[in-house]
Amino acid sequence: GRAYWRKGRPAEALRYYGEALAVSRAAGHLEVEIVALNLSGTVHLFSGRPRTAVDWYERALTLAREAGDRESVHRAVHGRGNARQALGMLDDALADHTQVLAYCRASGRDFGETASLLNLAEIEVDAGRPRPALVHADEALRRGREIGDVRAQARALEYLPRVGALLNPDVEHILRL
Repeated sequence: GRAYWRKGRPAEALRYYGEALAVSRAAGHLEVEIVALNLSGTVHLFSGRPRTAVDWYERALTLAREAGDRESVHRAVHGRGNARQALGMLDDALADHTQVLAYCRASGRDFGETASLLNLAEIEVDAGRPRPALVHADEALRRGREIGDVRAQARALEYLPRVGALLNPDVEHILRL
């Protein structure tokens, strides 16, 4: 499925994941079923169908909770948060990504922590709340430097001017020069 998705063929990816779901259910492989549901959600999300993606992520979330699979729970919550953000459900997205951040911190997933902080910053920017966005972006930059996460550092440095423009509209003019 991922190969189809990477080649820009989402319909074929979804067909593949559908087959994986059927086989995993028949064989009783709950782990594979959860993965296929999460990946189907991702294909729907990035194909412009965030409402459908939420449904797939919630199905994955239900099964992951039943299985006691914390990693899959948080993958589903992360995906659902992204889909909710795309739908403009910003407070729900914020709650989802806050839950993922707590999981990453508790389980020592440093790179997941920085990614979660940046997701929170982006949601706060979308919501027009620059001060919390600034706190999250600044923390992501600091943590990124501590752990050597160059990608997080670059994303945080990208957000900081956007947040600055929200805090001070005159900065927007300067950024265009």
